[in-house]
Amino acid sequence: MLIICDFDGTITLRDITNLLLDQFTGREWRNLLEPYRSGQLTHLEIMQQGYLYLKTPLETLLEYAREHVQLRANFTGLVEFCKARGWPLYVVSGGLDFYIKAFLPEEIPFYSYLSDFDEYWRVRLPETPILDMAAGHDFKVRVVEELQLEHPDQPITFIGDGFNDWQAGSRADYLFTVAGSRLSLMSKAAGKPYTEFTDFAQIATELANLRPSAPSLGRPEE
Repeated sequence: MLIICDFDGTITLRDITNLLLDQFTGREWRNLLEPYRSGQLTHLEIMQQGYLYLKTPLETLLEYAREHVQLRANFTGLVEFCKARGWPLYVVSGGLDFYIKAFLPEEIPFYSYLSDFDEYWRVRLPETPILDMAAGHDFKVRVVEELQLEHPDQPITFIGDGFNDWQAGSRADYLFTVAGSRLSLMSKAAGKPYTEFTDFAQIATELANLRPSAPSLGRPEE
């Protein structure tokens, strides 16, 4: 089993990018949300344009984030559960490396956008996987494709909460969505089976009880 988990709003209870931009930019960045959700902006573009509003240095951002962000219950338990079964666990995020490193245990590999600060923040893609943005490549989907090559013939469990998780989550064999999240609503609307959770212990329990032949977990609510 290959386990792939989103970061903002999934491992953390709050979306750190939203938190920081709301606090330090006066919320002007939220004008970008509708163009993003309507497809006029890619996720990378909304991150790049949103962080252009931000001129706050790293130390101040991390101090604020540490004061206001908590990890979702029993994430460490899920990590240990995966280790015990030899299941690779990766974090795949549309967030930024600087704050993911501050919250995520060092031993957990992650993929995210990269960031640089020089009077203002710049957001860029990592060197791998290679994306063709003109062709409409989705960052998370491309990462999942690369991980599938590294772990062939492994079913995929995807864990997430947001609009940006749908493309990758919709391709997973088993999909877990934060209860009441946008990803839950999108999965339900598309008829994609999913299981809602609020605590990572619920995911470990569901996976421990999974029948090897089971095609999916959960089902859209009626």
